[in-house]
Amino acid sequence: MRIIDLSILGAGLVVALTGCGRPETPAETRPSADRADEEEFLAEGQAVYQEFCAICHFAGEGDDRNPPMIGSAMVENPDPADFIRVILFGQSGPTVVAGREYDGIMPPMDWLSDEEVAAVATWTRQRFGGVETAVDAEQVEQIRADGPP
Repeated sequence: MRIIDLSILGAGLVVALTGCGRPETPAETRPSADRADEEEFLAEGQAVYQEFCAICHFAGEGDDRNPPMIGSAMVENPDPADFIRVILFGQSGPTVVAGREYDGIMPPMDWLSDEEVAAVATWTRQRFGGVETAVDAEQVEQIRADGPP
């Protein structure tokens, strides 16, 4: 009868199963641990937009009195700070969006939580501006703390 050193067998099995420390699947094909959170975050942003923004901005196209999200340099800007400020503090007076002048009032939405502002800014920028970078609540918190421009 032959005795097998199980520690060697066990180590070999661990190496075989783990691929010497490599992930089981390449990173680009592994589902992100944050994917469900990201989808929930975007769904929250869409819900906030539909409840509070779509009444004026509709499905992104705006109207004669309210500027569109589509074609807005502020929405398309990789730096979301100005967009966050408008959401939090509102805006009034003449502004040009997508080559057209508007002179209305965007009421402040400062009663939204930092997370809600981050979610709606992220969803709007992705949906209408093609900007994939998410806005985080800490960024909103800092802009809120800095106050209106």
